[in-house]
Amino acid sequence: GNYASTQNPDLLALIWCRLSAGIGAGICYSTCTASLAGSHNTARTFSILLFVLVLMNAFIFYIFPIIEGEWGVNGLFMESHEDPDNAPSDGPNMVPLSEMSALLTSLQRIHNAAHGG
Repeated sequence: GNYASTQNPDLLALIWCRLSAGIGAGICYSTCTASLAGSHNTARTFSILLFVLVLMNAFIFYIFPIIEGEWGVNGLFMESHEDPDNAPSDGPNMVPLSEMSALLTSLQRIHNAAHGG
């Protein structure tokens, strides 16, 4: 799914490739976790699990820039709240709403500098 994501010019095909890559990663992770639970040598099995996870994530970090180059994907996800300390959830991860305008302006400048705009 990850490699196929770099080869498809169609958005629907890209979505299916990303979905299959996510399901494949979930199967791999759950198989490794089940192996860890049933192993008599948990230290060795845990080391193998960590190696596989690092390898999978390294591959993802290799693939995503290719997808970005192919599709021109630019995105940003962040949470904001008027008062993060009193937000119902994820307060420590949120940008205060009062700081959002300045942050977005800075990010736009960085984007423009990086893309020659």
